[in-house]
Amino acid sequence: METSIYRYVIKYSLRQQVILTLMAVASFPFLYAFYELPKMIVNGAIQANSITFPTTLAGVELDQLNYLWVLCAA
Repeated sequence: METSIYRYVIKYSLRQQVILTLMAVASFPFLYAFYELPKMIVNGAIQANSITFPTTLAGVELDQLNYLWVLCAA
């Protein structure tokens, strides 16, 4: 029997632990984008704190309401 839980995990599931860690690190950019979108909707499109309208998004000029619709559709 192993002397500690850490030795047990390293001995029997090191490969799986490394794979899970790499998957978690790889998901960070997607999670950031997922959580950033609602913040952009509230702060940018509804309250208009950080954006002046009309604004340009992907070469298209949008007013506040259309910008809100584009962000909600994303």
